[in-house]
Amino acid sequence: MIKSGIVAGLKPDEIRDMVPKDTWLVFSGWSEAHSPKKAGSDAMTAEQYRELVERVDGN
Repeated sequence: MIKSGIVAGLKPDEIRDMVPKDTWLVFSGWSEAHSPKKAGSDAMTAEQYRELVERVDGN
């Protein structure tokens, strides 16, 4: 569909309007799921670290 729109000389906005909105939701969801996480996004907070130290050391 996109390829035939390009051949027909349609502008990107016109092609985008022809594609169902669900398609863009799928593309964005796939992209989000397969993008690398930001560095440190899974790191503990300072409070979580203190709680871990208390559980391990008892202090």
